[in-house]
Amino acid sequence: MKEKILVYLKGICVGAVDLIPGVSGGTIALIMGIYPRLIQALRSFDKQAFQLLLKGRWRELWEHLKGPFLFSFLLGIGTSVLSFAHLLKYLLGEIPILLWSFFGSLIFGASLRLFYSFWGAPPITLIWLGLGICSTYFLPHLPAVTSNPSYPILYLYGIIAICAGLLPGISGSSVMLALGAYEFLVEAITRSNVPVLFVVALGCITGGLLFSRGVHFLLNRYPISTLSFLVGCMLGSLNGIWGRIADEINQAGDTHYLWKIILAFLFGIAIISLFGRWEKRVKI
Repeated sequence: MKEKILVYLKGICVGAVDLIPGVSGGTIALIMGIYPRLIQALRSFDKQAFQLLLKGRWRELWEHLKGPFLFSFLLGIGTSVLSFAHLLKYLLGEIPILLWSFFGSLIFGASLRLFYSFWGAPPITLIWLGLGICSTYFLPHLPAVTSNPSYPILYLYGIIAICAGLLPGISGSSVMLALGAYEFLVEAITRSNVPVLFVVALGCITGGLLFSRGVHFLLNRYPISTLSFLVGCMLGSLNGIWGRIADEINQAGDTHYLWKIILAFLFGIAIISLFGRWEKRVKI
């Protein structure tokens, strides 16, 4: 029981971080020593699990799928997301400029920290970085598709978010920001929009089961190229965030936000530095 409670509390921490753009839930899972176990549990959805399901051997299936661990962990994530989303919705309504500045600093700081980790890599790394930047930089200029997205789009959002979230150092919320879906999904959580959340959850399940295998292949076979492309995606998404900040300032008609923006930015950088120090203490 103590182990289940501990896993539940770790799930709460990962869930809270997953809602903050720039801070990776995968990184927190890594810091807390739960990441390898999570990937192993997701990879247990295999041929043997399917055979146990067909034979109706429910207890063996539950144990094979690491049921007690996954249930406690996902319950913690769900508890945290449902609780923390209300706070984010309030802040988005009351202090949007400062919140977007804070989010931008988190993404910027996390990107620089990751980029520094493969400093001195072959020049092709810069090509992948540039491709990543281009893939998200122009997203804010595309026609908006998130005001009332279709179910297939929501399903795709779930797949993309979980795939990014499973990578240590990459934030799923940052990707949702780049796609323009972040506020919509936070609103759906706070309003308990069951159809939307159900479809997104299905996408997360699908992406998690598939990507838990792909993440090992990509990071083991092409670690630098994969990370450089993802870092580029994060840097490119800053274009949309700075645009939001400028829009909010224009709407408010107040140009005295500069020092507050700087403070929010420095606060975000400090948090990223703190997470970086914690991560260095983790033995992978």
